[in-house]
Amino acid sequence: MDKILFVRGARIAFSIWDVGGDDQSLNHIPEVCKGAGAILIMFDLTNRSTLNNTIGWFQRARNWNKVQNVPISAVSSLLIMALTDVFLLPTILTFSFLCIIQTAVPVLVGTKFDEFVQLPLEMQWTIVNQARAYARAMKATLFFSSASHNINVNKIFKFIAAKLFNLPWSLERNLTVGEPIIDF
Repeated sequence: MDKILFVRGARIAFSIWDVGGDDQSLNHIPEVCKGAGAILIMFDLTNRSTLNNTIGWFQRARNWNKVQNVPISAVSSLLIMALTDVFLLPTILTFSFLCIIQTAVPVLVGTKFDEFVQLPLEMQWTIVNQARAYARAMKATLFFSSASHNINVNKIFKFIAAKLFNLPWSLERNLTVGEPIIDF
């Protein structure tokens, strides 16, 4: 799958590969993470067990994504580990593009925001506070999103492109419970 963004007239193409979360696919994490441009750890906002697993998955990915200089001609990859309530296993997607990478940009993404807002307010508060604490521990930007309602999906890609290519782009923090959280 490809995702193409146009930023200030420049075409930025992300090539995405899905590496499943079963034990056999987990062997691909080292090759996917080395030279990664960004690491997105994704969890289901309606299933706290997926949020609880994010720190461990992030640490695994970081072990294979140490600070390094990647030549401009090398292809880097962007890693997404999606923890879904369907499989309760991580799914790894990679994106490739050309750039110099020091270390991957960490992003924590809560999915299914459209369903999350139906949860009791007390549960929403708990999840927001836990997700913000985990994002701080990862030194990651936090986004709550919904693919089915196109909430923050493009913002996540634009944020990554801006970070990787040192492009000016302002991101407005939103910490209001009941709205899609953006925290950095």
